[in-house]
Amino acid sequence: MSNSITQCPALREFLAIGLDEAPLDHSTRSRTRRLAGGDVRKAVFDFMLREIGVDPKSETSG
Repeated sequence: MSNSITQCPALREFLAIGLDEAPLDHSTRSRTRRLAGGDVRKAVFDFMLREIGVDPKSETSG
């Protein structure tokens, strides 16, 4: 993922990482993922869905 962020200006803009900033390294992302429980990840995902105009409660899985 770090290579994708480094090479893709649109992805850097979406993640609010300036061109002069280094993206987070793998260990930081892994630690954050481990510390954030499933409830936090779901809340963030639901927030992102609402930001793009999708109602997370209307989505069905599988």
